[in-house]
Amino acid sequence: MGRTGWIILIVILAVGAWTIGLGILSARVLADMTTRPILALVSANGTRIPAQVPGGPHKPDEAQIAGATSRRFGFDTVYLLPDGSTTTCRFRLSGATCDGGWSPERKDG
Repeated sequence: MGRTGWIILIVILAVGAWTIGLGILSARVLADMTTRPILALVSANGTRIPAQVPGGPHKPDEAQIAGATSRRFGFDTVYLLPDGSTTTCRFRLSGATCDGGWSPERKDG
């Protein structure tokens, strides 16, 4: 096999390893999301808004799940707050974070 053949083989192996690794890590994040869902969103001033559990019904006083997107090594979930504003919570290997000054309150694992 010539030099070009080795380069092509290395590229194919690297892409395959990346794809498998991405799938494994994304599956770990998804498992964490389902076993430890966000129960509430807590603002910096202590306001606590219960959050809709994925797959469960939406209650009027809850932050409603408005959408979700798969990202590298994680997932983003958009919550529609009772006042009409939104916040995005990001699930990564290191845990969950939310934007807009909100913190996720999660089920203990």
